[in-house]
Amino acid sequence: MIHSLKIQVISILFLFFNCSGAFCQTSISPAYTAYVQIDPSKAYQLYGAVWEDPSSSNADRLEAGRMLSKMEWLFYQNVKEAISRLSKMEEMGSELDQTYALWSRILISQNRYKEAINITQRGLNELKAADQNLKMIIAFAHAVNEKSKYLMMNNEEVADKWNSEEIKSALDLVGQNFDHFFGDPLASKIMLGLALQLDQKETIRKAWLSYFRLKDSDELAPTLKKSFNYLTQSLDQKEGKLSQREALFLSLAGSGFYEEALMIANKYADLKNSSNENIQDYLSWISYLLRIKPKLDDFYRQTALGKENRKLFKKYLTDESKKVWLALNWEDKTPKFRMESFIPEVKKRFGTVIRTYTNQYFGIHIGHAIDEQILMVEQHGRQAKMQYVKVDHMLSNGYEPWFWDGKLTHGGWVNSTTSIFQVRLTDLALKSWERVHNPDERKKRIQRIEDRKSKDEGYLKKNPYSYLPGIHASIRFKSIDQLYQSLKKKDYSESELKVKFIASMERIIDFGVIQHEARHAIDKEIKNWKDAEFEFRAKLSEIYFSEMPFLTLGYGGVLSANIGDKSAHGQANLMIMKGLVEWMKKNQESIQGFDSKIEILAQLDLLSERQLKAAISSMDPLRLR
Repeated sequence: MIHSLKIQVISILFLFFNCSGAFCQTSISPAYTAYVQIDPSKAYQLYGAVWEDPSSSNADRLEAGRMLSKMEWLFYQNVKEAISRLSKMEEMGSELDQTYALWSRILISQNRYKEAINITQRGLNELKAADQNLKMIIAFAHAVNEKSKYLMMNNEEVADKWNSEEIKSALDLVGQNFDHFFGDPLASKIMLGLALQLDQKETIRKAWLSYFRLKDSDELAPTLKKSFNYLTQSLDQKEGKLSQREALFLSLAGSGFYEEALMIANKYADLKNSSNENIQDYLSWISYLLRIKPKLDDFYRQTALGKENRKLFKKYLTDESKKVWLALNWEDKTPKFRMESFIPEVKKRFGTVIRTYTNQYFGIHIGHAIDEQILMVEQHGRQAKMQYVKVDHMLSNGYEPWFWDGKLTHGGWVNSTTSIFQVRLTDLALKSWERVHNPDERKKRIQRIEDRKSKDEGYLKKNPYSYLPGIHASIRFKSIDQLYQSLKKKDYSESELKVKFIASMERIIDFGVIQHEARHAIDKEIKNWKDAEFEFRAKLSEIYFSEMPFLTLGYGGVLSANIGDKSAHGQANLMIMKGLVEWMKKNQESIQGFDSKIEILAQLDLLSERQLKAAISSMDPLRLR
């Protein structure tokens, strides 16, 4: 049984039909639901209704406008219409940082770099609020970096353009705010790219470490130490078996910075013509990845439109994989190509993790392993030995995350009962940091939670176990605020506090996934249940063994709009909701603030962590043995 772990990146926006006086606002909720359910034509129609309705709130119209622009660009390839809509949104004058950032992304995808840079410069000049200005710095630096990277990866005659004032300006802006951007993968990667172009050695080192949220090389995972040693050799100008340029290339390629490695190879002819077989193989491999990426994106686009040809694409993928297999250097005779041999071979050689899957859709996970461990996990007196692989630099995280474009993502997968592959989810922690640390964001978040909670009881009158957007948002915010306040007491500087918060949140979420999959391994040794029962048990362990069970409940897959649907996860989530309601009903007198007149599940956030664990424990067959 292959499990695909889906972790929600933002809370689902459920703004229900709001009737007032003589009119009713068009609700954005059905549009978002259709989008999450991967129904592009319905989502486009419903978002269009919100956009065209003059009674819709400004925030709803802007959200609808962004979603329509995304779909026009990603699915329908109508860039002209997408940009026209963004221009109208600019005239609305609100949330301009999001408008300009999306506008720039669309232009970059069309290689219209000058226009993208102009748009982001406009944002820099107009948006003076600190949080918006920082977003514009990254959008501007990203556009500059993508422009110069494109030139260097596609034309060897443009090396003189590397030292432009534009690149220096972008790097200076990011560098001046390094404490804020430290540990942000996108900002760090941009900084690395710009520093490589200007050959700023110390900045290259800082950006490389920042990408992995490291300040000290002693913290490096074993999988990254070799790459860091190469980096040190190249930047410290130490000659060894490898030249400084060769060491720099292997450092970048070996740690997953494939485009940056190719950029360096295009800059220096001696790398492109190197006799080093490892470099030759990496160049072949990077070329392969960059060839299949646009084809994969187009296949996903055709899938969204219902026009995909799986057989043809799988043939293309097999043919390209065979080509790179034959291009690699081998100690002896080149082995016969087989896809089942290809995947482990490229993992061993390059650290690249590849997994294809087929459910309702066909998709591919392609990323780079940045950490690997063998873990021994114990639960309720039983043990499971697990191989754990942390995956980053996702060239593709599957079809569904491509479709959702950041709203939801795949958190990882399991390819056996003893191997876990987990996608690095730093963006989730960064967004959570902003919600608790930024005063304006806190205020907006608290108000939004209250608005959503006021509508929760209406759901429960129809279904006592329904998904509750308000309770979900409340549990999420309270749990990350609890983490934030506990760290704040330790008198860290602001930059240290941010790093500690992100690291702690990532660790807790990662731990929940490990406990979930370990439970699958343990249960497999007991009995072969139906999928829903397996998922039910695994979700119980995920929450029960967490150091912050509410955070795991809020950011795992239990509180989800799929509660009660036909999927194994939906049925498992329904079983947990029923168990929580039953426990709260029996123990209502011990729940502080409990009101018997209010629907039980609408008071889920009143439980203490100890009570939540007790409720979860009361459902666990293994715990009760």
